[in-house]
Amino acid sequence: MILAETEPAVILIVDDLPDAARAICLLISHRGYPCKWIPNGHDALAAIRAHPPEEPLLVVLDYMMPDMSGVDVLEAIRHDPKISRTMVMFQSAGFDVAKRDAAMSLGAVAWMLKGTDPQGEIDTICTWYERAGGVATKSKDAKRESPKT
Repeated sequence: MILAETEPAVILIVDDLPDAARAICLLISHRGYPCKWIPNGHDALAAIRAHPPEEPLLVVLDYMMPDMSGVDVLEAIRHDPKISRTMVMFQSAGFDVAKRDAAMSLGAVAWMLKGTDPQGEIDTICTWYERAGGVATKSKDAKRESPKT
């Protein structure tokens, strides 16, 4: 789901692989949460800097991206006083303890492996978004299940 610029509360999925990222956003939006895919770290930093600081924001970074790794993006976030308190988690196809530890030492709230438990991954993302202050709106599934009158 691509949000209009007027919808500031959001979960940002930052991943260079569009199919996987769009699928995650679709699953998240079916639960009623706002989600937007961003293909790289540079665009993610611009979106985070433009995000109203009073609105909920959760950034879900892929670790392995060209130009800027997820940890590079997280370091840039932590070094910018305007966005340094942004809640960030990782979802990556690779698992390296040192890379995970580097992300966690910079304040990442979680590190998930892609594809190991898709339902659990979506649950975790939605839970952390709520901890950031986000809320679900009525989901598309709920609209489909409503009784006909």
